[in-house]
Amino acid sequence: MSIEIDHLDSDEIGQKIKKKEKKGGKKMNIYEKLQKARVLLQNTQIKKSGINPYARYEYFELSDFLPTINKIMDDLKFSSVLKIINDKALLLIINSETPSEKIVFSVPFVIPELKGTNSIQNIGAGITYIRRYLLTIAFEIVEHDVVDSQPLNSNDTKVENLKDLENLYFDLLKCKLIPEDKKEDIEKMSLKIKEGKTKPENIKNAIKYLEGLPEIENKIDKAIKKFEKIIKEG
Repeated sequence: MSIEIDHLDSDEIGQKIKKKEKKGGKKMNIYEKLQKARVLLQNTQIKKSGINPYARYEYFELSDFLPTINKIMDDLKFSSVLKIINDKALLLIINSETPSEKIVFSVPFVIPELKGTNSIQNIGAGITYIRRYLLTIAFEIVEHDVVDSQPLNSNDTKVENLKDLENLYFDLLKCKLIPEDKKEDIEKMSLKIKEGKTKPENIKNAIKYLEGLPEIENKIDKAIKKFEKIIKEG
């Protein structure tokens, strides 16, 4: 017996499920429950709040769909458990009525290295991301297709090159002598890059500017020059 649902909120979903349970019938196994949950979720109006400023697309944050998923799982009487074992992340979908029934989804797990964060924050960011990723797989949440959206022209700026641009910018910043009247502009640009609020073209222009500046002499270079001067004068 199927249930037709048209854009229900979480409370309406619970009421619909309870009505079906009162009518009696065979209990669903974990595969039936997960499939039912997918249908219920796709008929809710969850909205994407995440924005990728570089590739210009929206995506689901974990908080966009997790409350709705938790409500659906509670009503259908199953749960999800995240486990990280060595370099793998596993999402277990468990039937609360028959705990021996499980569905397991797994993907490789890598701790990201984010700028301006410590190791604990990196671990937390990695767990949040992999949790969102596994839930989108388990509940078949449709996301933006990053692969198919890449530019066909190899000369175009691609998403995977943005990190290289940022790294080059900050590497140059460490070894270039910034004029006093440009320091404020450079600080503003650096902040925008860290916050993901500038375009790749602007980063390229900033890199060209930095490349034209004189380099800062390090302590070793200064010592060598001082030594050479002493030898010549001696």
